[in-house]
Amino acid sequence: MSRLFFVLVPVSVVLLVAIAPAPAAPVPKHLMKPGRELYYPTRVGAKWTELEGDTETASVITNAEEKAGAIHVTVKRTTGTGSAVRDAGTLTVAVSEKGVFRIGVGDHIDNPPWCWLKLPLKSGASWVSQGDRMTASAPEEIETPAGKFLALPVVVEDDNPLPVRMGMEIRRESYTRWFAPGVGLVRQSRGDQHWFVLKSFTPAKD
Repeated sequence: MSRLFFVLVPVSVVLLVAIAPAPAAPVPKHLMKPGRELYYPTRVGAKWTELEGDTETASVITNAEEKAGAIHVTVKRTTGTGSAVRDAGTLTVAVSEKGVFRIGVGDHIDNPPWCWLKLPLKSGASWVSQGDRMTASAPEEIETPAGKFLALPVVVEDDNPLPVRMGMEIRRESYTRWFAPGVGLVRQSRGDQHWFVLKSFTPAKD
């Protein structure tokens, strides 16, 4: 059954029109180069913020260690701003030349791991993981509040769609994720509706 990364929170059209977003600081150019083999940050201290509808989520890598040929990173997440900040739990993600895999959320372990991105990439290649069929396409430039990225689009659809109205119609849920080298997920959309976008990214300090 298809599952989304994040919860879609509606945003008022009036607010979108009335409030122009402030210019975002540019993402370091070295993070936007194509051809890098790792499509998720892997160093302790890397941090980023995401906009999920009108909710802001902050993430920071608090631990990274090599296991079985991959780098396993622990990502601590919080939502809200100011006095409204609350704990949103942790993610464990395995990153390697073979792709990006979610290992677990909090104390829950994904068995098998959820493959968000399979590498090496071949345009049109598809794979199935955790009940979702994913199909990758050639890199394309997209723009987010964090800047422009040359990112890999991955279309995700339910690999086991339920029949609608006694088998008269088959309906699949689908959406697209974009992954940028060294940064990870930068946008997630259904059609022209972007319910997740990267707001800012700060690499770990040398």
